[in-house]
Amino acid sequence: MAPVANASEPFKLLEIGLGCTMSYGAGGSVKLWRQWVGEKLELHELEYNQACAKKWASAINVESKTALHVGDQANITDLARLLENAKVTPGQSPVAGCSSCFDAIIDDGGHMPYQNKASFDYLFGRALKPGGVYVIEDISPPVNGRSKEWCRRHSECKGEMVRWAQEMVATVLGGTGSASHFDFDNGPLTLHALQARWVASVDFSGRAIAIVKATREDCLAAHAYCPGKMQPWNSDSLSKASRGRHRNHRRHNCGNSDATT
Repeated sequence: MAPVANASEPFKLLEIGLGCTMSYGAGGSVKLWRQWVGEKLELHELEYNQACAKKWASAINVESKTALHVGDQANITDLARLLENAKVTPGQSPVAGCSSCFDAIIDDGGHMPYQNKASFDYLFGRALKPGGVYVIEDISPPVNGRSKEWCRRHSECKGEMVRWAQEMVATVLGGTGSASHFDFDNGPLTLHALQARWVASVDFSGRAIAIVKATREDCLAAHAYCPGKMQPWNSDSLSKASRGRHRNHRRHNCGNSDATT
């Protein structure tokens, strides 16, 4: 995010999670983003806790000129309403024609895998500008020796999001989704992870993952996994495209004595 410090061009940012459970109170990152990016920032915040959002709305909007949306990050209806209110219009494909899309999306919300995945699945293709960055915070490796109750409330026990990110990286590294020859748990495996669609690169830092969205040029040059007609809202065509790639890969390796066994 360093290049957007004191931005000279308009920068539109969505942050999921107002920080209502933080000891220092809600809205801490709102001030940070305003100070970091500057007056060119158009900031949108999505918060699930309606009482907290109502309590802090006036101060946040007055001080930081921030649009505060109330909704569940795992609820498609709430996410669709957010995009409508933020005046985001998806393009004819995930990598072209999006009107008023976000330059960056930061998921610092509920931190549960189903929430992370639901938000990413809906927003990455529809609402993030090509070349933009999607950050998911507080991802951790599996943790052993915890109680079942603790594990029920935390994703770290099973490392579900680590696995999700691993499959994304394997697909990106495997040649735009054509083949990934090694899976850390199960040995040789061809992966076409749906979460890797339109992903140009993945970066890890501490407990966060930053995912850069491909541009149309990346897709045309086969520098990213852009299956089908690049339409995120047509899962049937995408699954058929993936199956076709898998069949072609198997034909390619059939009878090849040098193929991995």
